[in-house]
Amino acid sequence: MKRFHILLMIFCSWAVLTAQIFDPSLSVKLQSTLDSLQQSLGYRGISASVIIPGHGTWEGSSGFSYDIVALQTDMRLAIYSITKTFTTGLAMKLVELGKLSLNDPVKKWLAPIQYVDPNITLKQLLSHRSGLYEVWNNPALGDSIQADLAKIWSPLEVLSFLQPPVCSPGSCFNYTTGNFLVVGMIIEKATGDQYLNQLRQYILDPLGLSETFLSPDEAVPEPIAHGWKGGTVDIYNDPREARWSTIWAGGALFSTAENTARYYQKLFSGQLVSQNSVSQMQNNELGIFQYSWFGQTVWAHIGAGAGYRAMVSYDEATGIATANLSNNPVNNQALEDVNKTLLKVTLDNLPPVETKTTLIRQDQPILFSPNPITKGVSLKLEGIEFPAGLILLNIHGKILRRWHLNENSVRWDGQDQKGHSLASGIYVFKYFSDVKNGYKTIVFNQ
Repeated sequence: MKRFHILLMIFCSWAVLTAQIFDPSLSVKLQSTLDSLQQSLGYRGISASVIIPGHGTWEGSSGFSYDIVALQTDMRLAIYSITKTFTTGLAMKLVELGKLSLNDPVKKWLAPIQYVDPNITLKQLLSHRSGLYEVWNNPALGDSIQADLAKIWSPLEVLSFLQPPVCSPGSCFNYTTGNFLVVGMIIEKATGDQYLNQLRQYILDPLGLSETFLSPDEAVPEPIAHGWKGGTVDIYNDPREARWSTIWAGGALFSTAENTARYYQKLFSGQLVSQNSVSQMQNNELGIFQYSWFGQTVWAHIGAGAGYRAMVSYDEATGIATANLSNNPVNNQALEDVNKTLLKVTLDNLPPVETKTTLIRQDQPILFSPNPITKGVSLKLEGIEFPAGLILLNIHGKILRRWHLNENSVRWDGQDQKGHSLASGIYVFKYFSDVKNGYKTIVFNQ
């Protein structure tokens, strides 16, 4: 899709619009909001992206990478623990392929590891309910890393710094990156392949996440935003081997805000794994956490470490994905403030929907039947390529429900995403695929 850049000479900020899709007035509001947050919250630099299903992608940045060099939207930043959601998506994909089960115990795949109960399940690892000690609380690990920043660590070497468990498996929640080092090892054992190769095969390449890289397993190409440890020490020229090999499948990804937001949007909309797998992730908080913003359920994860801090979220009601990546670790509350504020501005200014069919390509007729419709009817779409997305909106442009389609029919019960029955009236269905987008106005009789 063709893109063009708008240069705003305030706070050295840049915005990117997707041509003919993302609403220009909303783009200006989001960029102005990001500029204000960058200044008020004390960020050296910050990059953000908002993806609205059917309306396109916004990308913006504000502040600096270093000196007077602006932080721009195409710069990669470390997303640290957001990597855990990528690893969870990969694990769920392998479960669907029959290569893993959420009930698999560690002992099925791995030789004994000191302080790792062999009966811990994959599900307990992904939900941080394994009882494992947080290995990063052992100061000896940090000292060893600083002693040789160029060393590449194996996950077993990191886990050798474990101490006795904090509880028995399944009896408590204790967040630790060590859980995901074990998950990465299980993935490699179950597939007979490197974690990176599996991540690329099932996640990064199919979703077109070409700006996302695992350090130090692969080189992270420029441009890379300079990270500022403690907000004052530039770590750009530090060796990356030790710092990122020690967190591996639990935190070693570099990405852009757009790629990070796109992963969440694809994952939760059922375009990576089935909706059943997504529901299992949500019901058990596997690699994700639930937030409540503005009375709406939001699924999110934060990543934080030396020089960088990031947050990504997915709004369940609207399907909007929002990501913000920064190059100095202010604090997690500031991360949430940015993400939450950008989402609120988007929700308050959703672009209106035209009540007529508008096609990007009109070389194939699109049929939508029946019309008028009643609840419980099977909706049929013809003339578009699958997989495709389908969203239901009211005449004011508010998203009420969404579907991911692999065939040309879907049964609708007359309810919105939250299970509320809709009143009779005029509604708009919007469908979109890789080659065709369009609207169809329908009359609904309750």
